[in-house]
Amino acid sequence: MSQTTQSEPFVLSEKLQQLLLRAEQGDIEVLPALRMFLDEHPEFWKETGDLGHLARQAWTSLAAGPNLIVSESVGRKFEEVRAAAAGTDPGPLEAILAQQVAMTWLRSNYLDVHLAQNRQRGLSVGQAAHLHRLQDLAQRQHMRALKTLATVRRLLPAPSTPDGEAEADLLPHPPEKHRESTAVPGDRFGKSRSSSRRPEAHGRKQRRSRV
Repeated sequence: MSQTTQSEPFVLSEKLQQLLLRAEQGDIEVLPALRMFLDEHPEFWKETGDLGHLARQAWTSLAAGPNLIVSESVGRKFEEVRAAAAGTDPGPLEAILAQQVAMTWLRSNYLDVHLAQNRQRGLSVGQAAHLHRLQDLAQRQHMRALKTLATVRRLLPAPSTPDGEAEADLLPHPPEKHRESTAVPGDRFGKSRSSSRRPEAHGRKQRRSRV
């Protein structure tokens, strides 16, 4: 039985800490060493360079302030919204759009709370109008993110099964409608109504010519 190994937490040595500290202060001399470090440790730059994650932290900090209970709860709710939007086994594009859905959800709800709290404190007409515009914009951005995700899902091909068949092909198809017969009731040869009248019309023409 194979044993699962857990990845050890990344520990920075004192030398690396000094390197990163100088890089944060804009020391251009450490740039080659910094690039080498980032090439060797992609997990570091993937987390540090995730602007979506930084934006989420910023909005969460605005909503929760120093309250760790609210901060942790908002973070968990954010992940719940993102996972619900992404669905099971999302593709790369769906994952990005699901992240955007969760981000606009967070921003829209924060502005709702912010507007309600400031109304209690008293706002001028101009301040209230400004917050209303921000709130309306955030709600429209959230609805646009939802619509974009739904549109992309409709355009993406249906996922395939392990046998290589599309899931849509495995769904039961409705029975085909049989074409209605044009045969005259009682006619055992199944001739159509129009064909059965042709001999009669031909006979009428012959009788008229005799007269």
